[in-house]
Formats: sequence, structure tokens, C-alpha cells
Amino acid sequence: MRLVILCILLLGGANLLSYAIERDSSFVYNYGERLTIHPYLRSNFTALEVQNKNDLSSNSYRSNTPLSVGLGIWWRKFGLGFSIGIPHTELKEAAPSQFLDFQYHYYGQYLVGDLYAFTYKGLYSRNEEGTVVFHSNSHITRVGVRASYPAMGENLSYAAAFEQSEQQAQTAFCFPVGLGFYYQNVLSTQPRIEIQQKNSYLCEIYGGVAFIVPWAKYYFAAGEGIFGLTQALNRESLFKPSYSLEVRTAIGYTRREWSLAFVLYYHALGFGQNETQRYFVSTTTAEIAYTYRIFRFYRPFRWVDWGNKLFGL
Repeated sequence: MRLVILCILLLGGANLLSYAIERDSSFVYNYGERLTIHPYLRSNFTALEVQNKNDLSSNSYRSNTPLSVGLGIWWRKFGLGFSIGIPHTELKEAAPSQFLDFQYHYYGQYLVGDLYAFTYKGLYSRNEEGTVVFHSNSHITRVGVRASYPAMGENLSYAAAFEQSEQQAQTAFCFPVGLGFYYQNVLSTQPRIEIQQKNSYLCEIYGGVAFIVPWAKYYFAAGEGIFGLTQALNRESLFKPSYSLEVRTAIGYTRREWSLAFVLYYHALGFGQNETQRYFVSTTTAEIAYTYRIFRFYRPFRWVDWGNKLFGL
């Protein structure tokens, strides 16, 4: 059985800064819970995508990873979580990928951030007949960070949309703009991939639009669409930008005591091209999550409330 451990130390200081200027409570409601329990079911994979310039067709070389079930515990904006792979949920026709994947998404009022650190070895593709082909020597490694400012987003809560730690009471829009920096290592010996890049450094600049729409008091739908340009930071690729695409969507039901939501995150980062092909590395995460909020503690858990008082929360 494959075990994947995910430990998250949330950015409490950044969150406190976000509330230095109070939001309009008629738009965003903060629950004020003491502790949050967050079980989830998640599908996560990474792919090397090769797009042909002539007809815009593409070939995808994906990691073969299992579904995972996990549990997170949050105290204010500090949290710890773990997940475990569900046996026999990988694609049966290909060998499982070897991987280590850490991704963290921060949703503040004035800062939205994404942190990546992952490596995958062993990708699969499908040939023209639809047969699965496993490429055991192919691998993808990335370490990167993205940070954006949600312009005109004073009354939009990313936290309400994508982690259900707040509630959005009215429809709101914003226009996120930001930068990303990455170290990336991609290697494939497959003949159709004309690429042997190692140790590449990339810069991304992007912008887009985000929204959240609540309805019938407890339901909500949210989305974010972003388009960007990426540039490899080496002499050979200077002034030869590629493009990037990022989509977040969420739909769910939320009450004061609990929430249930489906959240999808997709990010495709262009990192090179030649005369006939463009190359992207994409990450996709789909999650069904239940959130249960605790507002009061009884013995022997009063020490959690002492921590709240200590930090003035």
C-alpha cells in the first residue's frame, strides 16, 4: 500500500495581516471556529504535454497515481494533514509511478499563493490504437512558487471559495495578477518528444478573472481563469516565451457547522518549444472535501482554547 504524507504549516502571519483592514461583513462572514476537521477524497496527477504547432493536436504523458483519502486538522490558519493512497486505484494497464508530491495553496485577502515541490518517475501515454505505453525512464521534477494580488477583490474571499473556511454572502469578482518562479527538470527518451532539458529555470507573469456566486443561502459556485506568459531563464531560450493556463473551480454547500464541496485545480506551464512542438507540464487536483467546525471545547481539550487566548485569537 502506497503511503503519501502531506504536512502543511499554514501561513498564520499572512492571514492575520489580511484582516488588518476588516472586510465588509455583508459580503464575507468569518465563522470564528476553534478547530476544523477536514476529511477528503483526492485525485492528483502530473503530465508532460506535447502540442503540435501545425494542427494543435497534443500528446499527453501522465503519471499513474492512485486516488487518496486524507484528513486535515486546522487550528485557525495552522494545520496538519496526511493522505494515504487507496490500493488498486491506479491505471491497471501501466506500472504505478514513483512519486513525491507536495502542493500548498494559500488563500488570503490580499495574497493568493501556490507552492509546488514534486517529482514523478514513470509516465504513460496511449498510442494511435489506444494502447497504453509505459515510459519507465521519463521523469518530471519541479520546485516553484506563485503569488498573485486579487485586484478589486476586497469583498471576494478565495478562502470561502476553495477551502470553505469562510462564507461568501454576496456575489463578487476580482482580477488577479501575479508572478511565478520555478526550477524544473524534465527528461524523456520517448522518440516523439524532442526534448532533453535539465535544470531549467522559468519565470511566469499572468493575469485573469475570478468570481464567487452564492445562491439559496447555503450554496455557492466559484471559478478563476488565468492566462500567462512564461520565459526560460537561459541564453538559448531568451525572448522565446511560452504560455501558461490556470483554472480553479469549486461548487458546494456550506453552513456554519459544516461544508461539503468539490474543488478542481489545473495549471499548465509552458517551458519550451521547437519548430514543430510546444512543451508543457500540467498539474491537476480534484478533491471532494467535508469540513466540520468546532466552536467550543470541553475537558480535556481546553488547552486549545488557551492557545487561542495566548495569541489573541
